[in-house]
Formats: sequence, structure tokens, C-alpha cells
Amino acid sequence: MVFCGLDASLSTCGYAFTDENKHIISAGFVDLTPFSTNRLKSAAVVEMIKSKCPIDYNELNRINVEGALSGFSGPSSRSVVVKLARWSAVLEFVLQDSFVCPINLVNAVTARKQLFGKARIVGVKPKVYVKSMMDKLYDTSAWAVTNRVGNPDKRNEDMLDAIVIATYAPT
Repeated sequence: MVFCGLDASLSTCGYAFTDENKHIISAGFVDLTPFSTNRLKSAAVVEMIKSKCPIDYNELNRINVEGALSGFSGPSSRSVVVKLARWSAVLEFVLQDSFVCPINLVNAVTARKQLFGKARIVGVKPKVYVKSMMDKLYDTSAWAVTNRVGNPDKRNEDMLDAIVIATYAPT
């Protein structure tokens, strides 16, 4: 069994493929900034899944997508919130239209609780918490990308979130 997890923001889509034992098969991220519309971004995500899927994509057992604005916090303008909600809705529609497997919207907090035992630590930002917990559970260095000066690319955070989402098993 192979599961796909997606953490799609407006500019980057983290992805991960895991098996039924929560082992990472493949992970990474796709830069969505070259695409001007949600339709083009969605097409890029679909093509990424089809090209990166370790098995025939028609045999995927489940695609988990981080739910729009689940666990969303911080200052943001109304227009950003609306753009995120629209993007998420278009992506979900296109995924349902492109794949035969179930498409699940997953709350990030719920997925973290299932994988780590708890969702967060008070006073620790979610991305920092996920990175520290992932470092304890997995060696993700095979999929980590560095920037031109050799530092970890910030978009690796989206990949880590996608791994958490991929491992989520609905009950």
C-alpha cells in the first residue's frame, strides 16, 4: 500500500509517499511560483504525483491533503486567507477528478497527534516542533534540499509537513 501526502501552500507544495508501516518512500516539494492560476498549479501537482509516485498512480491507496487553514495562525490579511481557501478547493476538485483513490482533507493538528502522540509543545512554533520530532523518527536527509550557500531550503518544512500528512490514517 502506498499513500501520498500533500502540504500545499500558495507558492510550494510539499509531497511525500509512505507505505502502510509509515516508512518514507519518497518526499520533496514542488515550486508553484511559476504558475499564475490555481488551475495551472493544480495541474503541476497532479503531474508531480504521476511522475514521482513509486507505483502506478492508479494504484495509490489514498491521497491526504492538509486541510485549508487547519491550524492556521498568525497575522494575515483577509485576501491571503481567501486565496488559500480558493486554492485548496480547486486543488481538491482537480485531485478528485484526476485520481480514483480517496482524497482526504486532514487537519494538521490531528495528523501530528497521530504520528507524534501530541500536536505541539507550548511556546514552540509548529514548524520547529515538526522538524524536531521528524528528526527523532526519520532520517530525511536523502530528500532535503539545500540552497546556493548550502543551508537547508526553507521549503523542506513543507516536505516534512507532507510526510506527517501522508502517514495519517483515517479511522
